[in-house]
Amino acid sequence: MKYLKDHILYDKILEYTHSSSVTMSSSDVGDVSNVIPTSQIIVACYAIGTSVHSWQEVAQGKASYAFKGMLKASDVLANAANKFLEKPELIEEAWEELIKRRGPKFVSPIPDGRIPMVLRKDKY
Repeated sequence: MKYLKDHILYDKILEYTHSSSVTMSSSDVGDVSNVIPTSQIIVACYAIGTSVHSWQEVAQGKASYAFKGMLKASDVLANAANKFLEKPELIEEAWEELIKRRGPKFVSPIPDGRIPMVLRKDKY
């Protein structure tokens, strides 16, 4: 913890640790991760303690450290894509893992025929 007290930005790369636990949250990925194998990377692009979806986050988006974080993320994603191209069997393994966790078919919790409020004509 002392490291965090002495630094505004976390500039270390953490060792990878595999986890089979599921963390609940909301993201742009949404239901996609229940339909197709999905992975996610989290890279530091903002100062510690910056609230997401805030003007403070936006203001830091053009800083050199934000670009460095985004470049690191793109490097990791490109290397992952390269591994899938070199070893297509990894794609099959990812599908097997998804089906094992989710079951044979994704069932949306939204009832069939449900129209989002924004699209409903009787909303007002």
